[in-house]
Amino acid sequence: MREETRRNHKDRLFCEIFRDPKRALSLYNAILQRNHDDPADIKVVTLEDALYLRMKNDLAILLQDTLLFVEQQSSVNPNMPLRGLMYAGRTYNDWRIAVGKDLYSSSLIEIPTPAYFVLYNGGVDAPDRQVLRLSDAFQVPGLDLGDGRPPYEWSAIVLNVNLGHNRQLLEACPELGDYALFVDTVRKVHASGAEPRDAISSAVDVVVSGGRALSSYFLRNRSEVVDVFMEEMDIQLHEQALHDKGVEEGIEQGIERGRMSTLIELVRDGTLSLDVAAAKVGLSEEEFESLVTEA
Repeated sequence: MREETRRNHKDRLFCEIFRDPKRALSLYNAILQRNHDDPADIKVVTLEDALYLRMKNDLAILLQDTLLFVEQQSSVNPNMPLRGLMYAGRTYNDWRIAVGKDLYSSSLIEIPTPAYFVLYNGGVDAPDRQVLRLSDAFQVPGLDLGDGRPPYEWSAIVLNVNLGHNRQLLEACPELGDYALFVDTVRKVHASGAEPRDAISSAVDVVVSGGRALSSYFLRNRSEVVDVFMEEMDIQLHEQALHDKGVEEGIEQGIERGRMSTLIELVRDGTLSLDVAAAKVGLSEEEFESLVTEA
């Protein structure tokens, strides 16, 4: 098996790259603006339970007093705060068990301070930074608890890591900058007409030939990088096809509903006879008359 590359088809390229302690530390320092220098202090505590693969975040990094949750996404989802909260709950419980803390103890369990970031690299333009709050989803606005404290909150901080955005962050973590370059190159080469696998291979060449932070990793793991990212592209293309089909069907349904409303109005004002209108939409006169009555 080549360097760090475990061929679990559920793992994405981003996860494979940043599960390495040195690269995880680089990402941790860049996002939280810290300056830790010993990768041995890093503990990657990402959820790995196969029973919860659909509830698995990309990366969770524990260092001293802070627990950093990171997701890499190609779209921004308003439910990210809720998702992050659920990741955190399971991760904290795993941490509690690992350190032997009794949840029902009379003593306060001090826990690492959480930080939840989503790294966005989709093709739709987005601001450098967005803050999505769990409270936006509350059916009742934050309750006044009467102690002067703000209502309960959990936030997802979304950072745009496409090239041209958050330059300071991408420079502070060269590995993340290389990953952004790789994704950008894949997108541009694919858009020029290249097949997905050829686009990925070309992007690997760009990273490898540039003497970059990820050059050695991409060179040693070239075939795995191409295969893993190919799976990601297949999923994204499939999801886009489903979305496009849904939009197209929605438009057609809207047109059909509009056409039906127009025919009903024409029958009502006497411009069109009932039998002609019914024939245009393949209904009997009785069926169409019923629609006119109900409208």
